[in-house]
Amino acid sequence: MSEMTETPVPAGNFAALVDAQAGAALSTDDVLVLVLPLFAQVASLHAGGRVAALSPEAIVLDAAGGLALRNPSGQAPAMALAAISRVQPGSASTLNIVGTLRVAHDAQGYERLDDLAVQADLEAAIEHPVYLPGYRSWELALGHHDELTDIFQLGMVLAALACGLDFDDVDDLRSFAGNRENLFQLAPRLHPVLASVVVEMTALNRHDRSTELDSLATRLRTWRDQPDVLDVARALSGVSGLASRRGAVLSYLRDRLFDLSRRNRLLFFRPTAGSVNLTVSSVPLMLQVESIRPEHICTWGGPFAADMTAGKAVDLQRWLRFDDQPFLPAALDKLIQETRRDR
Repeated sequence: MSEMTETPVPAGNFAALVDAQAGAALSTDDVLVLVLPLFAQVASLHAGGRVAALSPEAIVLDAAGGLALRNPSGQAPAMALAAISRVQPGSASTLNIVGTLRVAHDAQGYERLDDLAVQADLEAAIEHPVYLPGYRSWELALGHHDELTDIFQLGMVLAALACGLDFDDVDDLRSFAGNRENLFQLAPRLHPVLASVVVEMTALNRHDRSTELDSLATRLRTWRDQPDVLDVARALSGVSGLASRRGAVLSYLRDRLFDLSRRNRLLFFRPTAGSVNLTVSSVPLMLQVESIRPEHICTWGGPFAADMTAGKAVDLQRWLRFDDQPFLPAALDKLIQETRRDR
């Protein structure tokens, strides 16, 4: 698998684009230029109660260089809930199938494990959720097509572009299925936000799959504003033993701390709705600015810093100008909710 390169985007459909990639993963910006218009188009169909045809031949490149539907009007959903229930347990079931393995023996008699998450034979009956060649979903093979089916197929399109894969090739499909929880094995320069979105969209279990296409598109659109999280699977890839695992995590955190790219918010900070500038929020609105006392401002080095380092609760009412900054309560409430959710 080759690293991300600048691959020219040809005219034609999605199948031609994948052929032109030739196994090279596109950069994050190139991927988003291609997929975001398609995500918006499919989300609009979902809002109108319709679904999209998302085969490689049904996805084309528009004049602006993004992906679009050949049939923008979409089609009516097809329901086969009885067939879905036979293959996958309901959400209330205590049974959760996370994978299917088969014990086999090679020509020399050695035992091997075959991952049955991929079913190469399109004519075979669907006994459990599987990945099928050609960007199809197992639900479509059972005659069921709804919004979740579209999200799965869009996730496969996103994975193909971001990881340089061709899912018409069974070997590429098996590689994706085996490394889906750690896509950095396939594309080392893949951004964590794209990786997490791909994982959520391509879950075989429909109950584990993301359901809101608009929120997924927003996460992709704002990928630079989202903080990096510790990817344990990536940090511990190929590491065994307690001491080695601890060293791998510490090395990963060290590299994150001294990351000189723009993803390091310690070096390249840009204010967003996910942050509140306490210094600005503590400055009173007054004409005689020379009368503002430094000890009344939230700066690092004054009384505010002493209160913070004391490890005690800090009374923000004492420091912040809630009367002059009416946006503060809502912004702080949002930060509190996001912090509780991340826990």
